[in-house]
Amino acid sequence: MVAVIGDVHGCFNTFEQLVRIVRERYPDIDFYSTGDLIDRGRFPHLAIEFAIAENILPVLGNHECMFYYYNFFPDSHLAKLWTEDNEHTEEAYFTSPHLLEPHLEYISMLPFYHNLDDCFISHAGIAKKFRSRFFSTGHLSEQAVSDHYSSTLDKPDNILWNREDLLDIGKLQIVGHTRKRNVELDESNNALYIDTSAFSGRMLTCAVVEDSKVVDLLSVETDSRDI
Repeated sequence: MVAVIGDVHGCFNTFEQLVRIVRERYPDIDFYSTGDLIDRGRFPHLAIEFAIAENILPVLGNHECMFYYYNFFPDSHLAKLWTEDNEHTEEAYFTSPHLLEPHLEYISMLPFYHNLDDCFISHAGIAKKFRSRFFSTGHLSEQAVSDHYSSTLDKPDNILWNREDLLDIGKLQIVGHTRKRNVELDESNNALYIDTSAFSGRMLTCAVVEDSKVVDLLSVETDSRDI
């Protein structure tokens, strides 16, 4: 059984509240996240610090990817995409410059996905059109997934950006990125969408999952301090 939290987007206080609520009900559960800890909300640096301190394991989100490239490869296409919703991130690291280097190192180590016994977690999901590429041997080739996505970071069908229909990989895919008013389960492709738009003032959601089944959904309304 695992707990998977949707896109935090700098909403540190909301993030902290949700983790506390989940831990009260599931004291020993392992926590994961669909990425996009930064941008939009007021406290991206604190969201990363909290994830590190609480051993919450995110995947790489497109916002972390853009931020990383902005700092190390400012002339790249990905860096130039980092032009909106980033003012709080810039301010956070201007006022806490000692956190910039360790956080960029942290981002550099984030994986594209967590392929767990209970589910498959990524930021935006594996598009259905990649079945033949990733299942050429009859099962999901993690090497093919990693090789392809690492070479197509700025493509719209990348696992960081995808909004196309998702591939049924034989277990529940849990994704963020595509905002939903409420959590949505697409049974046709075994995909769970859990980005409930915390940064817009709605709520942050955690899905508790076991053996590709949703055991529980817990949400908290966005703390007004975060937006």
